[in-house]
Amino acid sequence: MNDLSLAVLSAMITPAVLISASGTLILSTSNRLTRAVDRMRRFADRTRELSRAPSPADPFADAEKKLIVALLPKVMRRVYLIHRGLVAFYLAVGIFVFTSLLIGSSAIGIGAESVAVGFGLAGVLVLFVGTSLLTIEARLSLEVNQAEMEFIREVASR
Repeated sequence: MNDLSLAVLSAMITPAVLISASGTLILSTSNRLTRAVDRMRRFADRTRELSRAPSPADPFADAEKKLIVALLPKVMRRVYLIHRGLVAFYLAVGIFVFTSLLIGSSAIGIGAESVAVGFGLAGVLVLFVGTSLLTIEARLSLEVNQAEMEFIREVASR
């Protein structure tokens, strides 16, 4: 194997590592999405339960309904942010695969080195966008959890 072939194969490893990292982010983000959707469903189920039960049977039913109504937009926003992050990670994988193809094609004389670098940088930028979205979502998740814990504390103190 000549030096050019080794250089091309070595260069193709970098996108492969980034593809692997993106895959890990996709798995964890999918889990986050599942949890957020499950939480929305639990809110919906609990709202139905509270709507059927008469308020005197549960003195905190009205307060809990108000809490759910207040938190639902945040949970829906979380789902939206996680979904957008997931799309970004899938897009990054596609970009890194294409980058690897461009690097490989440079070995046969197509001369796509600068385009490959541009796509590699674009893939890293998309990864950054995805992680930024998930950082915002994590903060939102914390706000929802804090509101729920405050409600529990209030109920427990009565």
